Amino acid sequence: MADKFYDGMPNVNEKLNDMDRAFAAGPYNALPLTGGTMSGPITTPSFITMAVRGPGQQQNVGLSNGWWRIAKFNVAALGGEATIRISGATSYSSYEGFSNGIETVILLRCDNDGKIRGSWYGTGDGKHVDIQGVRIGSDGVIYVGAVQFSTLSCYIDSNMWFQQKLEFLGTEPPKDSWDAIAVYALNVGGTASMTVRPGAVELQANSTLNGAKIIHAGTRGGQQSSLSIPNDGKPLMANTYYEVGALGVGGIAGAAFPGRFLWSTSAGSGSLYSQGYKMNLRAYDENSGNFSAPLLGVTGTGQVAWPGNMRCGPASTSAGGRDIHTIYKDTTPAGEILYVGRTGEPATATLAVLAGAGTASWAGSIAVLYVGVQATGRSINAAGTINASGADYAEYMFKGPACGSVAAGQVIGIGADGKLTDRWADAISFAVKSTDPCMVGGDKWSQQLGQRPASVTRTFDRVESQLVSEAQPAVEAVYDGLTLVTPAVPAKAAVYREVPLAGDTDEAWAARQAPGLAFDAALEALRQTVDRIAFAGQVPCNIHGAVPGQFIVPVQDGVGIAGIAINEEDMTLQQYMRAIGKVIAIEDDGRARVIVKVA
Repeated sequence: MADKFYDGMPNVNEKLNDMDRAFAAGPYNALPLTGGTMSGPITTPSFITMAVRGPGQQQNVGLSNGWWRIAKFNVAALGGEATIRISGATSYSSYEGFSNGIETVILLRCDNDGKIRGSWYGTGDGKHVDIQGVRIGSDGVIYVGAVQFSTLSCYIDSNMWFQQKLEFLGTEPPKDSWDAIAVYALNVGGTASMTVRPGAVELQANSTLNGAKIIHAGTRGGQQSSLSIPNDGKPLMANTYYEVGALGVGGIAGAAFPGRFLWSTSAGSGSLYSQGYKMNLRAYDENSGNFSAPLLGVTGTGQVAWPGNMRCGPASTSAGGRDIHTIYKDTTPAGEILYVGRTGEPATATLAVLAGAGTASWAGSIAVLYVGVQATGRSINAAGTINASGADYAEYMFKGPACGSVAAGQVIGIGADGKLTDRWADAISFAVKSTDPCMVGGDKWSQQLGQRPASVTRTFDRVESQLVSEAQPAVEAVYDGLTLVTPAVPAKAAVYREVPLAGDTDEAWAARQAPGLAFDAALEALRQTVDRIAFAGQVPCNIHGAVPGQFIVPVQDGVGIAGIAINEEDMTLQQYMRAIGKVIAIEDDGRARVIVKVA
């Protein structure tokens, strides 16, 4: 092809003017310099635009934090698009463990109304975000809000771009401009299996989160809840507990320290299989840094250990302040509360506990088991025998005012007032005091005292840490655009004060013990007014020299009462009527053992 221009060419100006008119007519990217038509594979009349990549521009913000003009676009280019990429979080070193690679992407389009709209998002380490806002001017200028000491490295791909230098404008938002939309959510996966949005990460149905070593909820510290794999995924030791979950407990200024409930698991306790698994629950408070003893333990064999007090059912005011296990159920008298049985057997085969009528209470005397009463008057129904180590049936009887102390196995009289007497002249009938009863009736003698007051424990002088102010996490500054609304607040540790707490003085301790001691004294005084008298069964009798087959007959001993052994064939009717029992054996200590006969 011959050169278009040559030395001495007479019509240079004319050719240059032709080229100028051709470029003015455009399109610039389609018209060859020589005029004519485009050649190549494009054969359709479709509208074709070519993106232009603007030259990369970089500017260190330094202390010029605020709004920067970074680009300008042609508002007449309807349908035009642009992508702006700003990379580089800071010109300084990153903190250990945090990324220094940040990218902000701005997506723009010129709509049919000649207005440019768009959205933006940032990727990378949120600790070092350099762009805090994007605004679009009505004239097509794009502005970004940059923080101190960040770096603006801008790259633009667009088919509507005008050359524009980076320029700092100040801290006030540009007039006649509007915010680009910050991307609210990002769907990850072709079927949106996970959605990331400010303040939330949503996993769609049937999704699985794999690979996480630990998941935290809340700011790291005493109140944080978490899920984790045992020992951070490192090798485990047999029969050793490793934390797998924590539930945070919030602190309350002046009332409670923050802390956590911790779940821990272990394996290898006597078995390679699940039978060797164990799990426990402990409490941890941030102030002392101490762990409680296990509060709950579960094994792979189904055993549950509950070292503390267990409460089942709604709260009960009657036991609210007492250190006891409780099982309650809202039900009517005779309503079912508890069944205990063997797997596969009828529920009534072993043990059932039904609600009492609440119309009577047991005696205040110390015992192992207390049972209430139904409206029918019944307390215990047993399908089989009731076995006891004692040998006789006895009843409590009150002693007369003049009756002295009565020894076990002593022959005693019963006066006309139905009370015990040790005086021969006052007795109208005779009996023997029980030594080892299997059952005792008439246990109402202490009901007038009511229930014993709750036991108390003495407190001693101590020092306790009390929370004055809770720990506060660092709070980042809040901007309205580039205007500082709320300054940054540095992290602040919790503040505690050591408060000495006085224990019980001797006087205070005596006063706290007084109700219980008074009850015990009254109970013992009342106990001296009653004795257990045998009415059936076998009982030792304080008579020596007897032989089996003889009867023990009461006799006068001065003003008192004694007993003698008489052969059956030598007895009178009166003696038989007064006899308190028949000798069936001799005890190791020489006393007679009799089958009780109430005279």
